[in-house]
Amino acid sequence: MVLGSRKIVLIGAIAAVAAAIILVPYIQSLSAPDINRVTVRVMSVKLDSAHSTSQNLQLQVTFTIDNPTNQSVTTSSINYAVAANDIPVGNGNLSYEDVPVNGRPAIFAASSQNLTSSFSLQYSDSIASIFNKIQADPSSIRWHVTGDAVIATALTEIDRPFDSTI
Repeated sequence: MVLGSRKIVLIGAIAAVAAAIILVPYIQSLSAPDINRVTVRVMSVKLDSAHSTSQNLQLQVTFTIDNPTNQSVTTSSINYAVAANDIPVGNGNLSYEDVPVNGRPAIFAASSQNLTSSFSLQYSDSIASIFNKIQADPSSIRWHVTGDAVIATALTEIDRPFDSTI
């Protein structure tokens, strides 16, 4: 069997593609930042009085993402649950999933980025007492926020759980 130049080129191209498929994850693991060091915490939960009504409170939940690595990362979503004075009041989501990667918030190397999410709290009889306390004096509330954020680099994406009390 004689190998012509076309067959050699075809075999070489197939070998190059196979090598790339095998080596890209390995190369990424060598050069990737340790994104497990990226942390998410809640900085504040504030009442947005201008957009609140007697039956619906608008809260502004501000997250801080700390990136101690030497490469930039981004986030596609933050899913979270909010409790006020240990009473669960609802779930929220801050999503950038429909935004192209280059338009998502950049968390640059060795820096932090604040991201704010609007959280709507609807009045119900089951949370009436805490709803009224939030409405009267939001600064007296002890907030507990848990959840997870999807942190991504160019080739890696992980879920980073968080648990903050303020």
